[in-house]
Amino acid sequence: ASDLYHEIDGVRYWAAKWQERLEQAAIKRADKAYAPSRFVAEHYQSRYGIPVGVLRPPVGLEATPSADAQCGLPDRYFVHFGQLIRRKGTAWLGEPLIHAFELVPSIRMVWVGRGDFNELGKLLAGLGRHRSKVQVLYPLPKQELYAVLKRAEAAVLPSIVDNLPNTVIESLMLGLPVIGTR
Repeated sequence: ASDLYHEIDGVRYWAAKWQERLEQAAIKRADKAYAPSRFVAEHYQSRYGIPVGVLRPPVGLEATPSADAQCGLPDRYFVHFGQLIRRKGTAWLGEPLIHAFELVPSIRMVWVGRGDFNELGKLLAGLGRHRSKVQVLYPLPKQELYAVLKRAEAAVLPSIVDNLPNTVIESLMLGLPVIGTR
C-alpha cells in the first residue's frame, strides 16, 4: 500500500499521488486482489472500500547461515535489520535507545541494511555520547546476515506499517526473539 508507505515516510511529491491512484485503479479493476497481511487488506477495505483478500508469502529461509559472522561484532547485542527507514521503525529507535543505554550501559545494537545515509547520520548523531554503542553494517549476503542474527540476543523490529514483516519471520525461524510493535 504505497499510500501508507508515503504517509509514514513523509513523501509528498506529485508522482507519489499518481502512484497511489494507479495502484488503487489497478486493484479495483482486478478480478481478485490479495495483500500480504490482514493489516494491508483491512486498510484497502476501510479507506477505499476495496475488498482485498490475504495471501501470505511462503515461509522459508533463503540460505543456510554461515558458520560465523565475519564483521567484528560485539559479544552481546540486539539487532535491527532490513530496510533502515522510517516505516520500518528505524527513526523511532533514537529516543528509546538513549533511555536503554542510560539504564543498561552494556547494551549494544547492530543495524544491518540499507537506508537513507543522511537520515541514518542524523539519527546516529542524535545518540550523542552513546553513538559508539550502535554498529551499522550495510547489506550483507543472506548467509552472513543469518549468522549475525543467530548471535544476537533479540531482534528489535518496531515496524510502523507492516504487521508481520519478513524480518520478523526470518528472526523467529532462526530462534531469535523479536521485540516489535503492535
